[in-house]
Amino acid sequence: MISMSVFLSRGCYKWKTLHTTLIRMSSSSQKQSLLERSNFKYFLPIQSRWADNDQYGHVNNIKYYSYFDTVINHYLIKHCKLNTNLKTTDLIGLMVETECSFHRPLSFPEVVLAGLSVTKIGNSSVHYKIGLFAETEDSQRLLSGGSFNEEDFSSHKREACAVGKCIHVFVNPKKNNESVPIPNEMRIPLEKLLIDNYVSKL
Repeated sequence: MISMSVFLSRGCYKWKTLHTTLIRMSSSSQKQSLLERSNFKYFLPIQSRWADNDQYGHVNNIKYYSYFDTVINHYLIKHCKLNTNLKTTDLIGLMVETECSFHRPLSFPEVVLAGLSVTKIGNSSVHYKIGLFAETEDSQRLLSGGSFNEEDFSSHKREACAVGKCIHVFVNPKKNNESVPIPNEMRIPLEKLLIDNYVSKL
């Protein structure tokens, strides 16, 4: 005969095991959902280069940050009218924080699909989220310009192989890099990429 204390302890153990399993499943599911292409609003195909590969046969981790820079600045120049001429501009973006989580490797000659979204817009700062997507095995390696429609890139996988976070602070290079408010002609296009509708005034 099993005593009540033993029964309760075994029941408690089973519940803890089940609870832990459910937490792990939930955490895994949330992690997977964060990698989905649906979390990004703008897409740009980027041709990897032979020089991007390291001796292990895949794109070196430092190159991922160059892909982040490429899609961010492509959007700022093409859609936000960012002037990159230091002789005439009163506004430049300084990258003050970067982060990357690696999940699967990329390798040349893949055309990397970069997805871009914005998670926070402050008075002078922008928080970006970037996803890098690998080609499918039957990809035709077609290059095209940027797009707001993820369905334009069916030749790429739907789950990111790497996810990055970057923060820009906009400053005036003519005033000792003093931070400046983001102008409306730049703010409005950036708000199109917001994924949580949160606009900060910080």
